[in-house]
Amino acid sequence: MPYNHTTDLETTRLEELAKVQILDSEPEKDFANLVRLAASIFKTSYASVTLVDRDRVWFKASIGLSQKETPRDVSFCTYAIQNPFQILLVPDAKEDPRFANNPFVTSEPFIRFYAGVPLLSPNGAAVGTLCLYDDKVKTLTAEDLDILSGLGQQASKLLHLRLASIQLAETTKDLEQKKEELDRFFQINPDLFCVADATGRFLKFNSRWQTVFGFTAEELLQFNFIDFVHPDDIQFTLQQIENWNKQGRIRFVNRCRTKEGQFKHLEWHAQMDGNLVYASARDVSLELTVQQVIAAQKEQFELAISGSNDGIWDWNILTNDLFFSKRWKSMLGYEEHELANNFSTFEQLLYPQDMGRVFKFIDQYTAVQQKIKKLEKVQKSKFEVDENFKFLWA
Repeated sequence: MPYNHTTDLETTRLEELAKVQILDSEPEKDFANLVRLAASIFKTSYASVTLVDRDRVWFKASIGLSQKETPRDVSFCTYAIQNPFQILLVPDAKEDPRFANNPFVTSEPFIRFYAGVPLLSPNGAAVGTLCLYDDKVKTLTAEDLDILSGLGQQASKLLHLRLASIQLAETTKDLEQKKEELDRFFQINPDLFCVADATGRFLKFNSRWQTVFGFTAEELLQFNFIDFVHPDDIQFTLQQIENWNKQGRIRFVNRCRTKEGQFKHLEWHAQMDGNLVYASARDVSLELTVQQVIAAQKEQFELAISGSNDGIWDWNILTNDLFFSKRWKSMLGYEEHELANNFSTFEQLLYPQDMGRVFKFIDQYTAVQQKIKKLEKVQKSKFEVDENFKFLWA
C-alpha cells in the first residue's frame, strides 16, 4: 500500500510510537499471553501484536509467524491503522482487490483471512494492531468483533502502561538529579543548615555543623537544639520559639556551645512546615566582635573630639557625606542642630572668593591621593558667621 511519510498525521503517529520505546525490545509475557488468547478464541493459525514503523511492521508478540518483521508496503496492518477507531476485517483476501496480489496471499503463508484492531497511544494515534490471520476464509459476528475490540483495548493499555513506566522512570531520574543538586548545595553552603522535628531534635544537617561545633554526625543526632544554648540565653530562645509558633518564622541571635565548651553567636532564620522545622544559622561571632571593637573605638574617638578645642570635619569623597563636630559648628557660632552634616553646608559657608582655590586644592589632593601633613601653605579659608567671616586652618 502506498503511504506518505511526510504528512503531519504520520509524523505525529511515528513520534507517539517512539515514545513507547517498544520497537526491537525483548519479548514480554503480557503481550505473548494476549496473542495466545486471541488465537485460541478465534481459532486462527496466526496472531500478533504488530507495531507499524516508518518502513516496516515489527511483531512484539506472535503466534505461527517465524519472522520478526516484514516490509510495511505489503502489510495488512498499514491499511488497518488508516481508521484508528474501526476494525479492519478481510474475510477473503483473494476476493479483496487491495490484497489479491499481496505476496503473503499469493505465496506462503497464503493468507485468506485478516482482522486487525488498531492499537492507540494515549493521544489517540494508531501505532499498531492486534491482528488475526488464517489461511482459510473466515467471517466474524458482531459478538466476535466486540470480543476482538476488547482484546485490542487491552493491548493498547499495555502500551499505555509501558509509556507511563518510562515517564515515571524519567521523572524519578530527574527528581534524583535535583535531589543530588540540592544535597550538594546543602552540604557546601557556608551556613549551618538543619531540619528538626517539632521537639527540636535534629533529623538532618550539613557538614558545616561538624566544622563549627566539633561534634560528629552521630553525636549531633543525639542532641536537642536547646542542649546547645548558653544557659543565659535559654529563656530568650524559648521566647523566640513561642513567637515562632505564632508567626510561622523567626529570626534571632543566641549563643551556642561547641564541643570544646566555647560559645559562638549564631544568627538563626527558621520556618516551620507541619511538624518539621527548617532552619539556617550563621556564625556571627567574629562580626559581633568587630562591631564591639568599632563601637569602642568610636566611643574613644568621640571622647577625644569632645576633649579637643579643635573643630573636626570629615568628608567621604565617595558618598559625599560630611561630618562636622559640635566644636566645629560652635566655632562658627552655630548650635549643633543648626547645621546639617552634608556637602551643601560646606559650600554655603565657604567665602565666595575662596571657593575656586579651595576646590582646586581638593581636586589636586584627590588626584594624587597623598597624605597632606601641612596645609599652612594654602591660604586661610573664610566661613560666613552672621555676615562676618572667620579664618580657619584646614
